[in-house]
Amino acid sequence: EFNSFLDAQEEYLIKTGYSERTRETMRNYISVVMRYFQNAGITKLEELNSSQVSAYLLTLRGHAKSTVRCELSRLRKFLSYLYLLGYTSENLAPHVPEYRLGQAQSIIKIWESEEINAVLKTVNRASPKGKRDYAFITIAAELGVRSKDICNLKLSDIDWELCSISFVQSKTGKPNTLPLSEKVGSAIIDYLHIRPQTKCEYLFVSLNPPYGKMKSIHSAFHRYVARSGVKVPIHAHHGLHSLRATVATKLLSADVSPDIIFSFLGHSDRESLGHYIRLDIENLRECALSFEDGDLL
Repeated sequence: EFNSFLDAQEEYLIKTGYSERTRETMRNYISVVMRYFQNAGITKLEELNSSQVSAYLLTLRGHAKSTVRCELSRLRKFLSYLYLLGYTSENLAPHVPEYRLGQAQSIIKIWESEEINAVLKTVNRASPKGKRDYAFITIAAELGVRSKDICNLKLSDIDWELCSISFVQSKTGKPNTLPLSEKVGSAIIDYLHIRPQTKCEYLFVSLNPPYGKMKSIHSAFHRYVARSGVKVPIHAHHGLHSLRATVATKLLSADVSPDIIFSFLGHSDRESLGHYIRLDIENLRECALSFEDGDLL
């Protein structure tokens, strides 16, 4: 029965569009949890109850706060799937408590337009490196594309006639198509004029031989932020990932439908939007920015 559930969950996750990597992570985690329950004498999944769930939760004592929160989230999903797929008659997920890290550890920097402009002004656009870095920061700030997906962008992903960028997302495995605004397009063209002559299919490449695909762009962004003088709250996450949350915030402040934002950001499920932004819509509107000159859309 335990193996039957794992197979049923796998089939469900495939139908709902989860990536192979996410499915493998869930299967490995749930296998560990089920072994715990088996060792505790559980032979049928229907036998699970809130007391046994609580006993498992006690095994998480001593782990880092972030680890505990992640474990609780996965356990909640596991119990939800048990109920959803008919292996338990009661949904035990509500018995798993919420675990908050606290504002100091969970806040995400929401960038104001002038702050992003201040960061971009520190980029030396007279140099090849500056032109390249300006282009990928602009893509992140305007379109909210994940940093890994920016690194994975290929020259062939850009359709200049349709003014769009199409790519397969690394996290979800799903395709996404975004509008190529004049601001983003101009930044890319400016970079392409100095891009090294190479057979590499990826858009962003190293400026040193053999001119291969860039592996990471995080450190470069952090250096520009430090030079800009923009004040970032202590413990606030302010890497390229925060630009993605900023894009969502701007869209919400412009009364764009959450369904459109869900599609624009390319989430695999609607829960992701809430988890990703970590704030409700009203709170987002309080700290959100208005568009300036329609740069985003």
